[in-house]
Amino acid sequence: RHACTSPPHQPRAHALSHPYLHPRPNQGSPGGMAKRFTIAASCLLGHALALSSCPAIGPPAASARWAVLFLHPLGDSGLDASRELARHDAGGFVSGMEEAGVRVLFPSATPIPYTLKGGRMTNAWYDRSGLPPTAAEAPASIEASVARLEEMLRELKASGVPPSRVVVGGFSQGGGIALQLAFRGSPLGAALAGTFTLSSYVCDDSPLWKAVAAAPRLPPLFFRHGDRDAYILPAWGEATATKLGELGVKVDFALEPRLGHSMAHEELASLTAWLHRTLGTGVEAGVKGAVVA
Repeated sequence: RHACTSPPHQPRAHALSHPYLHPRPNQGSPGGMAKRFTIAASCLLGHALALSSCPAIGPPAASARWAVLFLHPLGDSGLDASRELARHDAGGFVSGMEEAGVRVLFPSATPIPYTLKGGRMTNAWYDRSGLPPTAAEAPASIEASVARLEEMLRELKASGVPPSRVVVGGFSQGGGIALQLAFRGSPLGAALAGTFTLSSYVCDDSPLWKAVAAAPRLPPLFFRHGDRDAYILPAWGEATATKLGELGVKVDFALEPRLGHSMAHEELASLTAWLHRTLGTGVEAGVKGAVVA
């Protein structure tokens, strides 16, 4: 979806239909996975929230013990992300969450005029004045999405799943807004069990940096970035992870080898294991990566 050139080295081969999901070699689609996925019409955060209308996997809302909000990248929707992850069960994420009784919800960002696309209406969690982290942040759009995600957390709490049993994260811009929710000063975000980001970063001038330095609690963070990402550069993600670690966030960070701006099965397998451990589902799994204390 992004107009960028591929890095000079050969990235991981891919055969899946979606441009931001790369498989293991010879990875097939598990039979029946998509059939077990609850697909609904919409869950646009700019409209009245209803968790029952979000694409979701796992137990019914009334019986769920834990929840994960998986936030899509720029230009996509929750429906796009949910269908791809369900169809291919990438990294065992869908089956792992479903079998552990974790309800995963896939909300969609509200369409906004997106500056880097000439003001065209685009599903985006926030606007950007420029792509590099040196560009000025667009705080109004970030704060609007954080407020909508907070409302979703309130609805989850009312259904019996408090923030302490919820993880919020996503890919690319979805991961970026998850960082803002967790570390920008939101009491609900600070109360999360954890957060994750795949291939994202925080701008240098973000108010997040002052907020995280003063926060009474910092959720743990799972952070992965492709080492051949030519769109969101690996150095940007690594700098964000390092700075968050220096400010006290427990960051599990690793660069994914031979990976561009996409998700990989190995990456999602590590995320799935981290989610089991962070949520306390009782499922034993190994997680690769280095912890930045």
